[in-house]
Amino acid sequence: MLGGLAGLVNGIIITYGRVNAVIATLGTMAIFRGIAFIMSDGQSIAIFSDTFRFIGIGRILGLPLLIWILVLTAIVFHLFLARSIVGRNIYALGGNPVVARFSGININRYRVGIYIMSGVAAGLAGILLAARTGSGQPVSGSQGLELEAITAAVLGGCALQGGKGTIVGALLGVAIIGVLNNGMILTSVPTFYQLLAKGSLLILAVVIAEYHLNRT
Repeated sequence: MLGGLAGLVNGIIITYGRVNAVIATLGTMAIFRGIAFIMSDGQSIAIFSDTFRFIGIGRILGLPLLIWILVLTAIVFHLFLARSIVGRNIYALGGNPVVARFSGININRYRVGIYIMSGVAAGLAGILLAARTGSGQPVSGSQGLELEAITAAVLGGCALQGGKGTIVGALLGVAIIGVLNNGMILTSVPTFYQLLAKGSLLILAVVIAEYHLNRT
């Protein structure tokens, strides 16, 4: 619920405040992180519930429960985007907002709704991370992953301009980033060079995506 509320705040600022989406989300990220520090006094909060911990470390049919949650979430969002009218309207909004408006799509309502869904997904990720680590932390293992998230999305075929991209492609992008990270760790590549490689990969992915976009 808090994730959805955070997404609602982002949606209102971006849609009705007409603030650039990147600037708005970076700003609210800092605000939400600051609130987390204030509420926790900068300390980790231990979680002792075995039921909650099972979400993060439990297994079903030999596979971690987190894998099942990932697969289920991916299927739900894939069907939502590919098979529902709302999903197709979201693609239309990302592809050409002017045409989408003339087609009768309520752009403002859709934009706010999209950010609410994004907030709910982020909230779910936070719950799973807390269940995995057994604690709630104002600075979690996800800090600094913004660059990797963008890189994974672009590698998976998501257009930064909007209107193009799939859940399957995004998952493939995440897999590529994961293999790259593990490979560099196993080969003892220094941290500074890892950042250099990730940044270069993002720029290369965007250049390739723009090249294919201009050709079509």
